[in-house]
This record gives sequence, structure tokens and C-alpha cells, in this order.
Amino acid sequence: MKETKQAIVRARRVGVNLGAVVLCAGATALMPAAAVAAPAASAAARGPDIGVLATTSCRVDYNTLTCTTAAVAAVGGKIDIIILKPVPAVPCNYYVTDANNGARVNEGTFWYSDAFYKTLTGVYSRYRLTIWGCSPLTEGYIGRSG
Repeated sequence: MKETKQAIVRARRVGVNLGAVVLCAGATALMPAAAVAAPAASAAARGPDIGVLATTSCRVDYNTLTCTTAAVAAVGGKIDIIILKPVPAVPCNYYVTDANNGARVNEGTFWYSDAFYKTLTGVYSRYRLTIWGCSPLTEGYIGRSG
């Protein structure tokens, strides 16, 4: 998990577009957008597999200052949340809802950091992450790392 988080932060800092999900080595993984454009390319040309499985994401837009991910299933009773902010000093609010019944299972606010990571345990359904009140271009990821 720690390696996955570090890889996402590194990829974002060097400008890798993490917005595409592709099939890599039999598991769904976030890959650079260039890898999606050339699926027949060799593994070396596709770029690094950053090891995130069954993940969905969203990006805060300038108009609403909010975004909600698609629903993703918890794996082994756990689900991971990652939020990456372009402006560390701006607070960011989040909540996680059960996609089946709408119940909030976790919520919070974080400040003074460009990245927030949390693993929810004891969860066995499908969940959505909503982030709001954040600076535009803040990205939210929910899923389970491999």
C-alpha cells in the first residue's frame, strides 16, 4: 500500500495522467494515458504499472468545487481513499457513502498537506468518494490497492 501511494504521488508530480484504467498483467491498474492510446505497445513503452487495483477517481472542477467517484467494491473488508491537492494550504472535505443504501461510512477534513491517505476497514459493499470545498483540480481516488 505504501508503495502504491508513493507511486501515485510521484506520477502526479511529474505530470503523468492517471485518468485511464487499463488491463495490465491480468489486473485492472491505473496507467499513464499514453498506455491507453497504444494498447499493443510493449510493456516498456506503456510505462510503469503503479499497482492500484479496482480504482475509480474524480477531479474537482472550477464550477462546483466538488466531485464524486463511481462506485467501487471493497476487497477483503477494506477500501483505500487517496486525495491529492494542488494547493496544500486549502482545506478539503470528503465523505464516503455506501452505494447501496446511501449511508455515510466515513467523513472528514484535512489541511496543510498535498496528499491524504486512509484505509477503511470492516466495509463489504460498494462505495463512492465525494470531495468538496477543495481547490479546483484536486483528485480523489477510491479503491483497493494490490
